[in-house]
Amino acid sequence: MKPPVSLEYTIIVALLAVSAAVLSYVMPHPVFNLAALLLGVYALHLVSVRVVVRQYAGVAPATRRKRASGIDEEAVRIREELDRERRELDNRKAELQERIVAAEQQWELLRQMIRDRVEGGAALPDSVVAGPQSALTSTSSPGRGNGSDEPTRIHGRW
Repeated sequence: MKPPVSLEYTIIVALLAVSAAVLSYVMPHPVFNLAALLLGVYALHLVSVRVVVRQYAGVAPATRRKRASGIDEEAVRIREELDRERRELDNRKAELQERIVAAEQQWELLRQMIRDRVEGGAALPDSVVAGPQSALTSTSSPGRGNGSDEPTRIHGRW
């Protein structure tokens, strides 16, 4: 950062203030006294501005770097957390996609079973094994027992 007051300018104003003070001492005149006072105050002001700017320039970048590194660390932590959540969501998406495919396959199988039953009953699927007739008939409904006139139900309630 460029200082607002150059060192040469401050030295020149300080030398003018000292020379005005010497002139006011050698030749006592109110003009020299006032010039020495004003130039001295102005020189002190310039020196104090340089000191404050130098301190700010030395401390502020370190503070800014710390603040920036703190922000960077926070951003990295947040980015890692978001990446972890993204991976979890991708895994969950893949799992749900597999479940959707399985549900669609099951739906197609059920639709095929319904078509077969409605069209007059085709051959049994390989996964269904017909056992003894007493195991396939429903005995839980009233009025229907082993002596029922209804045919044996292979596909469930259909």
